[in-house]
Amino acid sequence: MESKCATTIAHFLAINIPEARAKENIIRYGLELMITAFVGLLLMICVSVIGGHPLIWLPFIFGFAPIRTTAGGYHAPSHLGCYIVTTATYSFFMMLALFLRTHLWIYIVSTAVSFLLVLTLSPVEAQNKPLSQRKRKANRRASLFLAAVELIGAV
Repeated sequence: MESKCATTIAHFLAINIPEARAKENIIRYGLELMITAFVGLLLMICVSVIGGHPLIWLPFIFGFAPIRTTAGGYHAPSHLGCYIVTTATYSFFMMLALFLRTHLWIYIVSTAVSFLLVLTLSPVEAQNKPLSQRKRKANRRASLFLAAVELIGAV
């Protein structure tokens, strides 16, 4: 669905904007990423609304997105797989956080576990997009910094 939609829009732009013709594939890829991100975010918002906390996705995105960008992680083999894994994981941790929110220690424990995971595993590369040694070091430093900031904030 994402690919077909992005291809249609990119082709429309290439036909109507002369400057876009030479970059139709790049535009298509960028649109596909944007559509995928939008659908994933929309699913998180829907889960939050259904769970009775319509804005709870905001701290998750602000805490998770920077770490995910620098530390890497699991890549599902399809967009549908990505939506399912992300939505299920988000739903589980949202319910867990809501259930345990009266226990303040949960914030420290969860960010400590996150920090330890980043410390031991970061960066996790995508199989089809290996990192250069320089980018690997930069991502590791950035992810450790972000995880440390989140841990300090939780404490």
